[in-house]
Amino acid sequence: MAIDLDRIGRASLRELGDIRIDDVLSFIDRGIEKMPSYMDLYRRWESQQWAVGDIDFSLDRQDWLEANDIERKATLWSHRLFFNGEERVTSTLAPFVWASPTPEIEVFLSTQMVDEARHTVFFERWWREVAGTDARDMTQLLKEIRPEANEGYNILFYDRLSMPSSRASPFITSSSRRPSPSRASASSSSPCASRA
Repeated sequence: MAIDLDRIGRASLRELGDIRIDDVLSFIDRGIEKMPSYMDLYRRWESQQWAVGDIDFSLDRQDWLEANDIERKATLWSHRLFFNGEERVTSTLAPFVWASPTPEIEVFLSTQMVDEARHTVFFERWWREVAGTDARDMTQLLKEIRPEANEGYNILFYDRLSMPSSRASPFITSSSRRPSPSRASASSSSPCASRA
């Protein structure tokens, strides 16, 4: 049976659920051989959207209420790591988007930042609707649930993960960024451009 790899590439998130996993893996293998463009990746991202607000956590809440203490503790531990990790990655991506050498890469990297933010919002909602919290906002909740992990975790997520973006941020200014088409054409036709 022939695999329609183009159909897999165009599939919406809902349609992906009906595609055999082996066919998806074949598509991924082909992707390694023939990489899609940044705009192809953007269009794929656009067609495969989901919204945190559409998720019903009522079964999760029921499972939570029926769980024993060991199950709850294990769930809280893993969700702390994921929630914190998603927020830390979200907070470090902006400088990479700003430093993108082309508009196509900037657009694609923006999707990655949105996805990380969406994952962060997912975990915040899970915490409020399933486990429960009195935290007034996400900032307070992140402080409340920050994992008491080993030193390696703290070094990775609080020091090393932010280092490349922190180093890049001071160098990314409006003058060092690639000019937008409107700024580029305006500056080249401006009588003051040669005096700048």
